[in-house]
Amino acid sequence: MLPEIGSTYSFRKTFSESDVYLYGGIICDSSPWHIDEIYAKNSIFKKRLVYGMLTGSLFGTIIGRYFQGYIYLSQEVTFTKPVFIGDTVELKVEILDIDERQIISLKGTCYNQDGENVLTGLAKIKQL
Repeated sequence: MLPEIGSTYSFRKTFSESDVYLYGGIICDSSPWHIDEIYAKNSIFKKRLVYGMLTGSLFGTIIGRYFQGYIYLSQEVTFTKPVFIGDTVELKVEILDIDERQIISLKGTCYNQDGENVLTGLAKIKQL
């Protein structure tokens, strides 16, 4: 079945402490915002943060689940609120456009468990 403009897809994830440690290890980022409880407690946020790009990587989850055989061409994200360890977020994606080259433009919005917008973004993909 070919994707259609207006089609929507979603994925929900609760970010655990181990998600944050593993992601930080993979990207070699040991920022205290994410891994140091005392530092985070004394910061403006009062809790440890999930890496922003870890939240943004949920676009890849949706592409992998629903668009097999497609590759990423680009992605833009805007972080609108912090995501904390233990938060459950849901990324909702809509197909905005399919151009003459069959490049699909996706718009995504990510909400936390309180319904707050934590991330918005755009991605472009193409089937090989």
